[in-house]
Amino acid sequence: MPNTYRYLTEKIGSVVLKGYNIVGDATNGAVTPMLTGKHEKELPETRRSFANSTYVDVYPFVWKDFKKAGYATLFAEDTPEISTYNWRLKGFDHRPTDHYMRTFWQEVNIEGQCLGPKPVHKVLLDYLQDFMFDYRKVPHFGFMLYTGLTHADINKLSLMDDALVTFLKKVHSDGLLNNTLLAIFSDHGARYTKIRATLQGKLEERLPFMSIYIPEWIRKKHPSIYKNIRLNSDRLTTPFDIHETLKSVLNYNSVGNKNQRGLNLFNEIPLTRSCSGAGVAPHWCACLKWEMVPDGNQLEINTIAEVVIEELNRLVVPFIEHCAHIVLKSVKFAQRMIPNSEILKFDKTVDFDQREPGFLKEANVDVHEMSLLYQVTVETAPGPGLFEATIKMSHDEKNITRYEITEEISRINLYGDQPKCIVNKYPKVAKYCYCKNQLNSGRDQ
Repeated sequence: MPNTYRYLTEKIGSVVLKGYNIVGDATNGAVTPMLTGKHEKELPETRRSFANSTYVDVYPFVWKDFKKAGYATLFAEDTPEISTYNWRLKGFDHRPTDHYMRTFWQEVNIEGQCLGPKPVHKVLLDYLQDFMFDYRKVPHFGFMLYTGLTHADINKLSLMDDALVTFLKKVHSDGLLNNTLLAIFSDHGARYTKIRATLQGKLEERLPFMSIYIPEWIRKKHPSIYKNIRLNSDRLTTPFDIHETLKSVLNYNSVGNKNQRGLNLFNEIPLTRSCSGAGVAPHWCACLKWEMVPDGNQLEINTIAEVVIEELNRLVVPFIEHCAHIVLKSVKFAQRMIPNSEILKFDKTVDFDQREPGFLKEANVDVHEMSLLYQVTVETAPGPGLFEATIKMSHDEKNITRYEITEEISRINLYGDQPKCIVNKYPKVAKYCYCKNQLNSGRDQ
């Protein structure tokens, strides 16, 4: 949904949580921690198949807190036959919120994701827009899920791109976002298509989209909130954090407890946060780990190192009259970033309730089928020069391997007067250049 993404990030300043990691399987495993702060296992028994189970009314849904605080509330999702709390669970005994769409969807006839001439997603967006407009002078909390279009094929999501942009433009221009914290998110990545059997699919399943919009006046009045949200964009975050953040709307705490499972996103998330500390089981944890490239993989090491050398020479080519050609002297350090072993071996949940993970004896994907990150330190001549670079290796549609330097190459040793011939005129390239007029000075080794 490129149009929606651009509007969210470029037009209204929504922040995308790039490290947003799920904590359980399927929609329930993603949504329940967000709405209750707990895993389904930690809540009272509500599964249909158990004699002692009760209705999900007993769950501590966060909308109950908003209702007590005087907010109008809404919970809406399409596709009632597989809805979050009715497919496996007993559902609600009483209407959970002021506005609840389940009975509506049970009565209407949906054909091809349309209700008459109107797409289902447009019906949902109009319903939400009406809710926001009608309660524009009253505090309100709404939670909406759209399932039908993408449940079997995530690619169909593009069909609602323009409609979602239209919705966002309308509520923004009408001032309905002036007092609204808006989160647009996905519960999880693809679970039923071929991509799920790939490493890319495994990571996408664990790292769904999550964006948060904060009104302009809050950014100005409480700049630390927006600063922290943006900072947390690159930190490990979870549905538990969304729950804590929602709670803080009612009772803001600028300090918080950094040791608890769920953290308020209005505060800074620790850079050192781990999956275990965030309540993410190893098989759901998308955090990657660095491993040394084995000594036996000399071809792999040399290939990555030569990518760095080629880039260094490309940088000095415009100054070839002054700067010497760079060659590889040795590889000092080479490591690659890979997913943890439980992601690679994870197959699917093995019980009907999607609680228990199932693992294969061996990894069912090849880590080389997707992008890999390498970090390498090379020693070059003349010099010596020590350079550190991060390289992304990927494969195009023809399975041709591509290499890309992801950031500026770092010089990690002093270069002294090696670039003396150009340092004043071209300071940006100085760290890469060894002046030819010094080649016979005895300094190049």
